[in-house]
Amino acid sequence: MLPDEREALAYELASESFELYVPGTLEPGAAAAGLIWVSAGGDGAPPRAWAAVLDRLHVTWIGANGSGNRRSPADRVNLALDASAHLRGLLGDHPDLYVGGFSGGARIASEAALLYPDVFSGGLFVGAADYFRFVRSSDPRWSAWEPTFPPPSRALLQLPRTRGRYLLFSGDRDSNRTLVRDVHRAMLEDGIAAAEYLEIPDLGHEMPSAPLFERALVRLLSGVD
Repeated sequence: MLPDEREALAYELASESFELYVPGTLEPGAAAAGLIWVSAGGDGAPPRAWAAVLDRLHVTWIGANGSGNRRSPADRVNLALDASAHLRGLLGDHPDLYVGGFSGGARIASEAALLYPDVFSGGLFVGAADYFRFVRSSDPRWSAWEPTFPPPSRALLQLPRTRGRYLLFSGDRDSNRTLVRDVHRAMLEDGIAAAEYLEIPDLGHEMPSAPLFERALVRLLSGVD
């Protein structure tokens, strides 16, 4: 699916709402980064404890309300694209825009990031990830993970290989750890070299604490752990 082949919207944008957080530390003309968050639930706002992290790293946040796991994947991807357009207008020319999410939100974020690498600079996939081709499973219970979205065009796939940054994040007690690790391996196999995997000891399938979120976001933005 190419960007000009988006499915017809199943919603009126005027009836949707978004949660926007602009860090108080953001200065006019400063280098800007934005994080478009796909929630697994219904609230697009950042967890309260994450706001200080966004302030320190000068990252503007936007998330659609009502874009949780019960919403259609097409709607959720399109809402992330709508949110990115708003941030691009807010942050000025050529901001670095990343799309992220946790669990079911991470699945949609990975789809959006890889189908629209001309829109998103990369992605933060916490506790899950999907991919556009069959991925060999390292879990002996099944042979492969099935693709959940069509592959990007050959031209678009060059963008994640050459300029995208992706951080896949899981815990060693996360029920989705094998999936996340296998998708990360597939990205490297496909030449997406700036895809990193971060595994946290004693972490289950849960939203990360503010320090862990900051660690992941710093690594995504700069490649420094």
